[in-house]
Amino acid sequence: MSTTPPPTKRFGAPFEALSIDEAALARDFEPSSFGFFYDDEARPKPYRMAGDVAVVDVVGALDTRAGWWWDGYDAIVERAAAALADPKVRALVLSMDSPGGMAAGNLDACHALRAVADASGKPVVAHAGTMAASAAYALACAADQILVTSDGVVGSIGTIATVYDRTALNEKIGLDVRVVRSGNLKADPHPDVALTDASVARVRARVNELAQMFAAHVAARRPQAGDPLALQGACFYGADAVTRGLADAVGTLADAITTAAHLAADSRKTNTMDPTATKAVEITTALCAATGATTVDELVATVATLRQRAGQVDAQAVELTALRQQLADRDAAAIASARADVLSKHRVRGAFTPAMEADAEYMGDLAPLSPAALDRVLSKLPAMPAAVAPRAVGAVDPGAVDADPGAIDLTAEDKAWCASVGVSEASMLVTKRLDATRRAARQG
Repeated sequence: MSTTPPPTKRFGAPFEALSIDEAALARDFEPSSFGFFYDDEARPKPYRMAGDVAVVDVVGALDTRAGWWWDGYDAIVERAAAALADPKVRALVLSMDSPGGMAAGNLDACHALRAVADASGKPVVAHAGTMAASAAYALACAADQILVTSDGVVGSIGTIATVYDRTALNEKIGLDVRVVRSGNLKADPHPDVALTDASVARVRARVNELAQMFAAHVAARRPQAGDPLALQGACFYGADAVTRGLADAVGTLADAITTAAHLAADSRKTNTMDPTATKAVEITTALCAATGATTVDELVATVATLRQRAGQVDAQAVELTALRQQLADRDAAAIASARADVLSKHRVRGAFTPAMEADAEYMGDLAPLSPAALDRVLSKLPAMPAAVAPRAVGAVDPGAVDADPGAIDLTAEDKAWCASVGVSEASMLVTKRLDATRRAARQG
């Protein structure tokens, strides 16, 4: 048997955003798995059983995808899904000893892990056996509860990236390195291009953006922990982690398995409740939430008050309808009065004539107009000439009957009348003499 130790490797690459405890960056990791040496039939299950509780190990640095050196988010979700799909499994424990790893893919794995747990209806417990830091802690937050050993560590909520500039070293050792790229932001920053404040600022912005997303996930799953970024990426041990809301209890892996089994038992009790009773509980809970009641007695009183108010609704509706009708009648009367005033005004000035009022189609076009609009329309009509009043005929002097009609002439009053109505004096004179001749003929 060979005694040659397996090769080791540092995790991470420069310029990549990592969700990992910074102490792990100086650690040498051994290959994580030799599972691919198994035939498919001989390959063991990706989880082990403790009674009816499945245990999935999450160990070492974590990459986006699993490989020779690192466990991967895709493989973790796959193992958890396989365990939860097993009908013999009642609950799942994630046994964790990981400093975290790549930021890319971490939160997607957290959401996927939570989704398969919800779909199965089975509880999930995470156990930090020595460490569940950074990206590993994000995975732990997808569980229903988190346990940590008395000397175990959780936290390290945040993101980190390392950038460096080796242009001075290249020059010192005589290397002429030229980076050919299609744009200044291609491969920015690059170790063979001098660092600038702008390039570092861009990396910092990305790191902060990923940290905000990480913190939002933790805050949603563990609101009792407060603002995750206020912890400044620190790690916390055992009881201190529980006090800060980052874990639920201190315990061993066996304790975590027991906790998962109890959660499964409670879940079974809930699921085997009488459907009618379950529905009643759901309805009562929903009604309390909707009305703000905190007890069943408060809910009953609130419902009674609502029923009493409901009985008054019909009477109030009738009263409201009558009031609305009164207002409508008042408004209609006011509009009719205003329209009558407008029509009267334009009749007086001779613009709106009886012939117009007798035209049903014309009046129909005017009917929808408001008083103000009707006034604007009729104001555009010119006034008709004033009607010529009949000229009063004075008493006939009997002595004038035999007078010579040719001697009759126009008086000053006759001339003024002709001027007012636009009749020529000659026409008026002819009419006046003709009238005198007719009178004389009637009396002769």
